[in-house]
Amino acid sequence: MRCGTRLGYRFEAVRIIPSNWEVMIRETTDQLLYERDHHLKKTALPRPAHHVTLLATTEPTPHPLFTLVGGVVQTWERTGSNLANAT
Repeated sequence: MRCGTRLGYRFEAVRIIPSNWEVMIRETTDQLLYERDHHLKKTALPRPAHHVTLLATTEPTPHPLFTLVGGVVQTWERTGSNLANAT
């Protein structure tokens, strides 16, 4: 909610139900960095101030639902290394 409020979104906070997560999602550190870089490309023109803030973030913090593990970008992502194999 704090992020949405900070970005100027309006919503009824009473409709958001707090939750205790029992299941954690494992994700790789390289995937998190890939997502950050993808977001940087998408925000460069439409949101320059937000883009500058993201550029200052060298190590993004994942949502508490995620547990980071070492590893590479997921195979479903269309990266330069796997575009040649895409059909």
